[in-house]
Amino acid sequence: MMGVLLMILSGICFSFTGVWTALVSDYSINSLMLTIIRLSSACIAMGIFLALKKENFKMTSKQLKASLFYGSMGTSITIWLISLAVTEMSVGSTSLCHYAYPIIVTIAGIILYREKVSTSVCLASALMVMGLILSNTGGSMNFFGTILALASAFTFAIYVFGQAHSAMTQIGPFKLFFYNSLFGVLTAIVIALFSEQLIIVRIPQVYLCMIAGGIITDLLGTIFMTLGIRKLGATKAAFLSILEPALSNIWDVILFQANLTMPSIIGMIMIFIAFLTMAYQPSKISK
Repeated sequence: MMGVLLMILSGICFSFTGVWTALVSDYSINSLMLTIIRLSSACIAMGIFLALKKENFKMTSKQLKASLFYGSMGTSITIWLISLAVTEMSVGSTSLCHYAYPIIVTIAGIILYREKVSTSVCLASALMVMGLILSNTGGSMNFFGTILALASAFTFAIYVFGQAHSAMTQIGPFKLFFYNSLFGVLTAIVIALFSEQLIIVRIPQVYLCMIAGGIITDLLGTIFMTLGIRKLGATKAAFLSILEPALSNIWDVILFQANLTMPSIIGMIMIFIAFLTMAYQPSKISK
């Protein structure tokens, strides 16, 4: 039960991702700079927290390599691919493809650890896909955008899978977040340099929104997810994270007066049913 609660809290935190971006949409700041500011603020906040706790920052070379690889995949590279996909097609269509990652995590578990696929997983997969399609009524898709969004699903699936099946399992969640976000920031800076998107942002409102996003979404959302994965296993936790897009629609209605169509409402209900289906599925953690 605690693992499910942690994933609910994670879904709530992550569901605000679009809110922070929408609040600064009038300033035309590229998504990489927003990512750098957000991850930097989260990394600094966690660094201060660890220092106050007098935490030992030392890690083994194996742990550092795991954090560098999986942390970069799950943060800056995933966000960069999503931002590129959004420039090609609608946000809803990008979300539809990106949230294929629970299915990718399940397939990885089958191939690498011979995990059995239960009826609940099949039912949750079907409900999730149909729910996302209905929620995306009226969205626009094209081939290149779809490839980019699916690539983001793949990189995030690697990150989620690595949380349960790599050297990252040996690192405390707070220290793990610090290094993952640090490597994510460095990767985002390198990408921004090579793509000539590294700029100096002089708008205070952008920093306020991104700091809030870094603390609430990146820091708290990731910590809750990490703890949830360790209690439930990668496959179940990945499916429970599907709560995020349904909650995002709710915030759009509450904060930005967005209108929900009937298909969107039905799609959200199907996503919630998929969540409940997996919530009652027994957890199987493979080591």
